[in-house]
Amino acid sequence: MSISDTNAGMNPLTLRFRDDDLEQAFQRDTAATDLHRARLGSWVGALLWLLGLVVGPAIVPVDRALLTVVGVSMIVMNGLFALPLRRPTTANRQQAFGLVGNLLSTAGLVVLLRSRPEFARHTGPALMLQSVFAFSFMGLRFIGAATAAVVYVAVIVVQTLAYSEHGASAVDAGFVAASVLVATGAAYLIERATRERFVQRRVIERQTLAIAAEREESDRLLRNILPDDIVARLRDDSTAIADAASDATRHRLDARFTCTQRPPITVKGKGEVATWLVTRRPEA
Repeated sequence: MSISDTNAGMNPLTLRFRDDDLEQAFQRDTAATDLHRARLGSWVGALLWLLGLVVGPAIVPVDRALLTVVGVSMIVMNGLFALPLRRPTTANRQQAFGLVGNLLSTAGLVVLLRSRPEFARHTGPALMLQSVFAFSFMGLRFIGAATAAVVYVAVIVVQTLAYSEHGASAVDAGFVAASVLVATGAAYLIERATRERFVQRRVIERQTLAIAAEREESDRLLRNILPDDIVARLRDDSTAIADAASDATRHRLDARFTCTQRPPITVKGKGEVATWLVTRRPEA
């Protein structure tokens, strides 16, 4: 299967495979590989909020009670989201946990930013941090990344319109919009490449199994006409096998084999050598 065939099997908008069985296999595969990162993202999110609770009041004049309520809520939320991820689940469910957690965290930031008008100028950096966390630690795929991007842009636009006189800048809004647009495009390309590699790996695995089955069948057929030691030598060395003996004793041939004299062959350094074809009798 070529890359173009793989792309033809994906929805160009959602990147889902049109084959349901293939999509489910991809979900299981990526869920297993992304499980550790999803758990790590939840715990890192909780750690960041804990850090904010400790050092936040010393840096900005934030309402301690409000910060405590929001911070503790976010820590508990991240911990609760990490618990279901202790066991394997589908990739879509992991993405749902990551997206909901990130959006709730964004809502917590908005509550803090709107608590004092002068905090409006911090909206851009705060949303940039959120987007970096969502696209890196949480590993949001295209649909989740696009959803988060829409929310980030909506928040920065509202903040800019509401608090322009308090330092909310249209330039910050532009930077946030451009950044999340680039990140969403990168998420699209990364997910598409991941899906293409998944399909190619499955094709290679099927081809490997088919080759192994063909080789086993070939060996079985060879064992019907040749002794096992000759079959083993043929498997290890594809060149012609010609054994010569200076002296030989005639023995009675095993009843499973027949022996037919063949025309002599010329072996370098030995001259003409008599040849016999030994074949295994067909099994009854």
